[in-house]
Amino acid sequence: MMRRARRSRRHPIVNRPALTPAQRQNIQILAISGTLLCIVSLGFTAVGIYQLQQTVMLMNFEGVTELSEISMRLEKVTRDLAKFTEPLALGTWILLIGGGMVTYALQWGRYRERWFFWSTLILAILNVWHPILGTVLGAWWLWYLIWNRPQFSPQQAILIAK
Repeated sequence: MMRRARRSRRHPIVNRPALTPAQRQNIQILAISGTLLCIVSLGFTAVGIYQLQQTVMLMNFEGVTELSEISMRLEKVTRDLAKFTEPLALGTWILLIGGGMVTYALQWGRYRERWFFWSTLILAILNVWHPILGTVLGAWWLWYLIWNRPQFSPQQAILIAK
């Protein structure tokens, strides 16, 4: 009994007022939508990185002796360098929106489901390689999920419901 009292002081989620059914449903929709947006952002990022890889491969000038061929390739590389940033930027914006929704559902919405824990953990690991924003969000989610892992257990859910 004493251990539970100490735990409730350590985890402020237990001391918050209960959510209404409407709030719980809104948080669930927010969590599902945010997770889907984060998954979609990974697709856009993968397309951008693939385009970058193809552009870098064009920079191979081995065996090219014609000056016109070199200038034509450089022109194409310059055009393609501008093109690959579009899917990366779109992926970053989608990740910002989806990541905000997931973070809100985790932190303030107190959404605790097993699928949400595992999907957020997987997305955190996958998003760490995303440029800048994904690294910050991925690191934050990993830290949050590891630190608050007991909150996702059925035992904790029963304690919160009481």
